[in-house]
Parts: sequence; C-alpha cells; structure tokens
Amino acid sequence: AYQPQQNTFEVRGHLNCPVPSWATPFSMAVDTEGTAQVLLQNGQIVEVSLADASCKLTPYKPGQHGFYLFGMGYAKHGAGESLYVTHIPASGPSAGLARIDTDAWKLEPVSRYHESPGSSMELTPTGDGPLYGYAFNHDGRGGTLLQIDGTTAKFTERTPLRAGTGSSSLAVAWWGGRFFIFTGEAGFRRGSKVHRYDPDSNETKVVALHPQTIVGAGVSTCAPDRKR
Repeated sequence: AYQPQQNTFEVRGHLNCPVPSWATPFSMAVDTEGTAQVLLQNGQIVEVSLADASCKLTPYKPGQHGFYLFGMGYAKHGAGESLYVTHIPASGPSAGLARIDTDAWKLEPVSRYHESPGSSMELTPTGDGPLYGYAFNHDGRGGTLLQIDGTTAKFTERTPLRAGTGSSSLAVAWWGGRFFIFTGEAGFRRGSKVHRYDPDSNETKVVALHPQTIVGAGVSTCAPDRKR
C-alpha cells in the first residue's frame, strides 16, 4: 500500500493465487469494499483482499469481445459504480472502453475511442468525479492525462505530462485532489517512480521511488478529494 502523505510503501502480503506461476499481475482496480480486482497476464481476474493479499479466482472468462489485457478502474456509474476497463492490444488499434459486470462477470463494450489514446493506458476514478486515464505517447516520451466520458468513451480533457516512456510499466491513481502516476524503468530493470501531478498548480514531480516494478494501482471511488 502506498501512503501519499508520507510517500512511503507498506507490504500487506504476497499473492498466492490458484493460477500458473507465469500469470503475474497486469492491472488492478479497487472497489469501495476494500477488495482489489487484479487482471493477470493470462487474462484471468482474481479478487484480492487489501488486508492480507489473500486471493480467489473469479468466474471471469478471458478474451470477451477481444479484450484480453486491459487497464482497470472503478468509477461512478448511475447510482453506483462500475468496473471500467480499457483495451491494451499487443499491436494495432485499441478496442476501446468497456465495463465489466462483476455480478455476472460479463464484459460490456462502451465504445471504441474516437481518437488514439496512446500506446497503452491505465484508469482511475476521481471520487465522485469523472473517469480518468493516463496513456503513454506513441513517441515514447511522456504521456497524456485523459478525462473520459464513461458513456461515449470520448476524451473530454487532455493534459500532457512528462511521466514515463512507452516501454515503461504503468499505473495511475487519484487521491486527495492529485494524480499519482507509477512508471517503471524501461526494459527489464526493476524499480518504479511515483510522479505526483497537481491539477491546481499544474506541477508534476517525482515524489517517491520503489525498488520493485509497479504494474497496478487502485483507489476506490470514496477516496478523499481534498489535499492531505
């Protein structure tokens, strides 16, 4: 767990899921009950407790509507919240934005993107606010913070940031009115940087380092909206 106030990390446990050893985590989202949905490299989703990292396999079937690997993030939807996912293809254009019904474990496409988001993208809620994503630029230098309409998949706001490269690992989370973008080192070197972007000051700075490669970050829709 990352503590934004102190810029520190706390180990909650180690994953021991009933999946092949090569099926390592790819992305993560967190619901309001404190449960993380973690997408694995084999396309399966496991539910993970944030208290002790215990996990169980969900009934989700990989590859629905062509979505095999994707970024994840809960966001407000109607009177509740939905698990949004953004397709990350190995090559070619993205299949766009979708929602996963975590009762039936069915993926429901929203729409293809009306313009290219970049080479890859991760998602985050902003409390009661809109869905956001951070996408690496195609030129491999930095990325773009995107406000996303959850009903049309249109980008309603774009903010270029110099965080990460196209060959880095990627995760993003919003907390206390700021965005935290986690980017790994390029290639096979371990380690990640935590970039904090403040929309009020338009400042982006590296605020923490971690010796391991971070591939997923999640925050619930009840995260605080004031700076702490």
